Amino acid sequence: MRHVEHGPRPASWPRVQLAGVTTDLLDENDAVSLIIDHAMTPHEDVLAVVSANLDHLHHFGSGRTSARRQRQRVINLSIDGQVEWLTLLDGAPLVRRAGELTGRLWPRLAGSDLMWPLLDEAERRGLSVGFLGGSSETHEALAPVMAARWPQLRIGGYWAPTRSQLDDEHAAAGLTRDIRAAGVDILAVCLGKPRQERWIATHAHASGASVCLAFGAVVDFLAGRVNRAPGWIADHGLEWAWRLANEPRRLTRRYLIQGPPAYVSLRRDSYVKMATTYFSEPAMSKHPVLPRTVPTGEFSPAHSHVDVAVIAVTHNSADDIEPLISSVRRQLDDQSMRMIVVDNASTDDTLSRLSRHQDVIAVPTGANLGYAGGINVALKYARPSDAVLIVNPDLELAPGSVRTLRERLARPGVGVVLPRLLEANGELYASIRREPSLTRAVGDSLFGERLRGRSGLFSEIELDPRRYRQPHAIDWGTGAAMLVDADLAWKVGSWDESYFLYSEEVDFLRRVRELGAEVWFEPDATMQHRRGGSGVSDRLEALLAVNKVRYYEAWHGAAPATAFRATQVLASLLRLSQTRHRASLRYLIDRSSWSDLVADIGGAGQ
Repeated sequence: MRHVEHGPRPASWPRVQLAGVTTDLLDENDAVSLIIDHAMTPHEDVLAVVSANLDHLHHFGSGRTSARRQRQRVINLSIDGQVEWLTLLDGAPLVRRAGELTGRLWPRLAGSDLMWPLLDEAERRGLSVGFLGGSSETHEALAPVMAARWPQLRIGGYWAPTRSQLDDEHAAAGLTRDIRAAGVDILAVCLGKPRQERWIATHAHASGASVCLAFGAVVDFLAGRVNRAPGWIADHGLEWAWRLANEPRRLTRRYLIQGPPAYVSLRRDSYVKMATTYFSEPAMSKHPVLPRTVPTGEFSPAHSHVDVAVIAVTHNSADDIEPLISSVRRQLDDQSMRMIVVDNASTDDTLSRLSRHQDVIAVPTGANLGYAGGINVALKYARPSDAVLIVNPDLELAPGSVRTLRERLARPGVGVVLPRLLEANGELYASIRREPSLTRAVGDSLFGERLRGRSGLFSEIELDPRRYRQPHAIDWGTGAAMLVDADLAWKVGSWDESYFLYSEEVDFLRRVRELGAEVWFEPDATMQHRRGGSGVSDRLEALLAVNKVRYYEAWHGAAPATAFRATQVLASLLRLSQTRHRASLRYLIDRSSWSDLVADIGGAGQ
């Protein structure tokens, strides 16, 4: 028996964005150590391990249709916020692209290869393993193989549900209960893409498994029913051709029709992520029972149940953070709150000033994760809570504003509430937005904030002051402040870090509406945006324009996005006298520069 002594789990590791899919870069030893460590130690979250290849990019990458994107949104990190996704390099094209982006070679970690050392370690550590998926005949062939190869390994069970059973809500729930009763630590989910990822997102936490492995046909490989390609074929990146020759009916569509567009997206829309990955720390128990905190005049500690968890993401925010904290403290009279501040590698004394507030949870990331990345880190500390308030660090909250937002949030159907924002000089800040469309993009390109009375068909920004006097449902609003129902926040999933900055709130609130919840504007809750009208750098202005196009493409597809991109080019052409619009034009024209733009901004710490 081959035995490899695996070291401690890595504390952090690099990631790349491959065609819209965040992919973790690990070698085999680190991947096995991380997976086994998660299985051995109680955590609140299930660790889901995915092998990313072109088929994965087809289903979950940036080249997907809007319908496919919505399917990805349903499983984005998890349907209920209780699953961590570890996405490993599998396909040869992805391995090559990751190497080009990072300047070093990364191993291919196919599930069929990784399963062997994982089973070795599971046997050595006394962990229980189960298999979901594959046919009953495959399981009959697999059982003696497992007994001979891993005689001391605890097998929790084999489950071979039909598609109709998986699609039936009651049957699926019964299957999940059976798996939980078996006490499986590591569950290999072999249902094929995207069904296996969808099952994990929906049922993994209820299954009781600590780790779920979305490893496709691994049961067939282990049982010897499917042969691996010879080593020299795999080494030359031709395993797909080997498999196609052996299973032409099943794989022709995947490799010859779906694969090429995914490859184009891989080459076009990939870049290095700005941060390392940190998974959640072990929990004290799998399902802790936590008391609700009574308002005390101080912020509540981690793990206590609060009315509101307040999240702020800072970067060089020393001048702003203390006024924000003071204004949040004024909300504590009749409600419990926990305040979490995630700092994106500030170079000023933001962290020093945060240290003066012992009841504030300060989380330094060590790198600039971007706004969405910072929010995702903070959300780990937000539970348990009834609502999550996300605020910019340059805000000051008027007395009673959080209570007013909560009252609106309590109404049926409301999932998110946005306050009225004021400029630093006290004037109204036009924060309400309509869903981006071609006609609105044309209108905004031609007129900007002129012709303020024009139809909403030709303006994304709500310019009518009367609409800021009454509460009403909206499409979305600027992300400076929003109160989100906590249960809804977990269902929507993580904020999309691929945007880094700008358009992430558009995407998040679109997903909120897709789940059937309403976004509301509440004028009686007021917050002052102290730097809302301040200028931004040329590169940030360019990122704003680029991300508008990326958002439109993600939700509407490549062809409509080409027309939308033309409207952004038009807007820059009409304003060429301004340096920031000249910079935007350069990036809008050259799509290959978009990944460099994100890297430059993140590296510069803007």
